[in-house]
Amino acid sequence: MFSVGIKAMQGTVMYSDASPAFRQKWRSHRELDGALAAIKRGDPKGRALYVKALEVFAERMVDVLELEAPDAVLAEGTPAMDGDGFDELFPRTENVALGGTNVVLVDRVAAQYLGLWDNAELAKELGGHRTSPLLEAAATRFGLDLSAPAIVGDGAELLAKPQVAHLHGMAGFELGTDVTPATEVVPEGATRDVHARRLTGAAPAIDGAIDPAWSTATPFEFSTAWSGAATTTTTHVRVLWSPKAVYFLWELDGTGLFTDRTRPIETERIDLYEEDCVELFLAPDHTKRRRYAEIEVGPFGHWFDLLIDRTGKKAHSDPAWSAGLTIGTAQDPAKHTAVIEMAISAPAIVAALAPEARLPVGLYRMEGKGPRLYLAGFPTRTPKPNFHVPDAFGQLILDP
Repeated sequence: MFSVGIKAMQGTVMYSDASPAFRQKWRSHRELDGALAAIKRGDPKGRALYVKALEVFAERMVDVLELEAPDAVLAEGTPAMDGDGFDELFPRTENVALGGTNVVLVDRVAAQYLGLWDNAELAKELGGHRTSPLLEAAATRFGLDLSAPAIVGDGAELLAKPQVAHLHGMAGFELGTDVTPATEVVPEGATRDVHARRLTGAAPAIDGAIDPAWSTATPFEFSTAWSGAATTTTTHVRVLWSPKAVYFLWELDGTGLFTDRTRPIETERIDLYEEDCVELFLAPDHTKRRRYAEIEVGPFGHWFDLLIDRTGKKAHSDPAWSAGLTIGTAQDPAKHTAVIEMAISAPAIVAALAPEARLPVGLYRMEGKGPRLYLAGFPTRTPKPNFHVPDAFGQLILDP
């Protein structure tokens, strides 16, 4: 369900069930596939099988701890992530490191930091388990008191108040996904509309320079964090459209250009969200705002695009989807500014371009490393930074 250090001991185990043995580590949780298959087909016993699979896996990992345990554990979270550990990843605002010489106590503190210690909502989903079964099994086996572990260091204050969990369980349940309704997330006096001016002449050259064509587009400015709090970091976005593409110009102030420039820009950057980048969410169909494109672009031209579908109980993503991107960038390190231009020509989006069309849109930006800024044109006001809140999107209006 979650673990920081205890589950890592799975990496020390080999099984002789098949060859090569080092590739058989999955057999530590071999019951899980059957349990998830039962849940998927609607078996009423599926959730009980899932919980049992977690309990069996927990006991196996504690067996390993009885034979070998690490002398020290250092868990790095820069940033720490909530979500499901695979596709649904929601970074926390602070960078954190947890360390200790008792792997069970490190997991106990991590559980509290993640909001997954003594959690009543979790117990409702996991047959009474108020935290990870791994943690509970280890504490029972070794007779450990986990009620109040001693915590030192400048991050100890993070645990002075309750932490909100944000977990997407493999069994299909979710914790901490409630958000403020869209009608309440915009600061007083703010507009939720972004206007795209229709091109009447040549399209702008997508090269990072600001062509005269952009002078006709109305800038959309934001400096708010995802929470709605004001910041001193400003972003301006201008939009143009034609029957062939929609064009976005981002002007970034206060940027530190935190980007790994050794990585190529010719191929997708799956982990681009860990560095400075802008994020554009755009739904081609206003009646299906929970089905939208996610487009990330960095200040040096790195990019990532995919299609998200959150219309069902569990979100699905299509990383093979292409936005048909053309990208141009420019940077001024001395002034801490950057320009990102992009043209989007994906067929599904082009088909939606028409005079007076209104498309759900999200404009976001991630900036810096310490502290990390999560800036939002349309604040989501979630407990932790989370841009994937379609109900909080604004609308892109295509001017006639």
